[in-house]
Amino acid sequence: MLVSPELVHKNSKDDVLIKNYARAVPFYFLEKNNFENNIDFLIDNKIRKRIRLDESFFEPELDGSKLYWKRTIPFQTLKELNLNKEFIKRVSHASEAYSSEEYIPSSFELVNLADNYYFYRKPHEHVPGTMFIEAARQSVYYHIYTTTKYVKGEVTITLDELNSRFFSYAEVMYPIEIIVDTIDGYLGNDTRKLFCRTTFYQKGQLICIVDSKVNIIDMDIFKKIRNIFLYSDYWYKPIDPKRIACTFFDHEGNEISSQLVGIGKRGCISSLPAMENQIIRSIKLAFDGKLYFSKVVDVLGEHEGLLLLKFKDLNIDDTYSISELIKRFFLLMEKNSATDKVDE
Repeated sequence: MLVSPELVHKNSKDDVLIKNYARAVPFYFLEKNNFENNIDFLIDNKIRKRIRLDESFFEPELDGSKLYWKRTIPFQTLKELNLNKEFIKRVSHASEAYSSEEYIPSSFELVNLADNYYFYRKPHEHVPGTMFIEAARQSVYYHIYTTTKYVKGEVTITLDELNSRFFSYAEVMYPIEIIVDTIDGYLGNDTRKLFCRTTFYQKGQLICIVDSKVNIIDMDIFKKIRNIFLYSDYWYKPIDPKRIACTFFDHEGNEISSQLVGIGKRGCISSLPAMENQIIRSIKLAFDGKLYFSKVVDVLGEHEGLLLLKFKDLNIDDTYSISELIKRFFLLMEKNSATDKVDE
């Protein structure tokens, strides 16, 4: 089953690249201080199942000169070991076996039908590497929202750093399992800055490692960080004018639609509406019926077939609303005689 698009910062299931989430099986050392001579591991500290592991459970470190131990056992590997199916089922659903204080890894399956509208715009005889990068990001975000105290909407996640290494090509025809391990907070004990390792397996073999450093930010702080500064002499044009609803209102609440041509910090320019200029009282701008800005305006007049308007009594909230629209749906435009008249 696909994971929720919202929890991987997407709006459409068409963009989701991971499915079949399960809590994966962590390793536990029997002798923490004697790793090299100890290749017996505990699969689950409550089920107390032991398995003898061989060198295949060691993988090359990123620089190729060292070995590190898998922190988590892929389900592909468990199946290859011919473990009892009931045991695997109990482990994969044993969420109650781990407290919030203990380590919880995650397992996913890559969604790959070789028909993704972005990654397969050209035919591939292997899984595109860039698809792994996005799948790793989605896996890390879902992993954090699912296994930690952080709640989507109260916080957001941002990538600070991303490093990847590919060990072999991935074939289209075989399933690919994704494992996410939270290695550590990478700035001391700051648990809002996490180091996550995402590993990809096909037929039990490691094919890719993606290391991520992520920052968890409270939403109120994030909004302040992303509150862009609007230069008073800059103007912006809609990326797609048809998606910006521009509506004028008169004093009696009657409304008429127009097309926004450009917007600046002081005012805006639109096509001429089928409403007399002198009765226009306010304007409302909306994108896809969601984000919007509404303000009383002064009509400055017409210029070369365009209507010139100046916003009245802008406050901090108004400026914030304008910036939220501009940073999502607008591009910088060249100033002209119409914009100069509004800026006068």
